[in-house]
Amino acid sequence: MVPQATLFITGNARPTAGGGNAMWERLKVLSFNNQIPKTEQDATL
Repeated sequence: MVPQATLFITGNARPTAGGGNAMWERLKVLSFNNQIPKTEQDATL
């Protein structure tokens, strides 16, 4: 699994065609991070 920091940066760095895409990417990344186990080892696998 990709580290959370990389996922967050990738989500925010994607080019957006419209104004709402950036917010949608952030929401998807945040919701994905909420499903990741709390332990650092599991999160970075």
